[in-house]
Amino acid sequence: MRKILFVSKYGDGADIALRMALEDGVEVRLYIDDPKYKGNFSGVVDKVATWQEGERWADLLVYDDNKCLHVKTKKPKFGGTDFCARLENDRKFTQDLCKRAGINVGAHKSFKTGQQVVQHLKENPGAWVPLDEPALDGPPLRGRDHA
Repeated sequence: MRKILFVSKYGDGADIALRMALEDGVEVRLYIDDPKYKGNFSGVVDKVATWQEGERWADLLVYDDNKCLHVKTKKPKFGGTDFCARLENDRKFTQDLCKRAGINVGAHKSFKTGQQVVQHLKENPGAWVPLDEPALDGPPLRGRDHA
């Protein structure tokens, strides 16, 4: 029997954990880190109170979120690596990798300050998609022109 622990910040992968738990030869347990969401999927998927408890039990750990990088283990794991976090959080890095692989990516623009955002919008009217940028000192915006 394969024993799999899903490690999650908010429970995002709980539906996959449930689907896997329905397979023959697989036993699944779920750990949700955020106290606000710990009750989710209770009674639906077997859960553990701490990831350490689940790690001792499991053969394989599956991370559904890069926010769980603090969970270190010597056991086999899927997801939750520094590289995955960079792919998710550094759009320029990811888009550059896609371009090198021959994958088309949309136009984008990154800004260091809120003033740069405002100036760009004045000079380039159109529809833009704002994306979070924690280092920005003003309204967050990275965008792609949809016009």
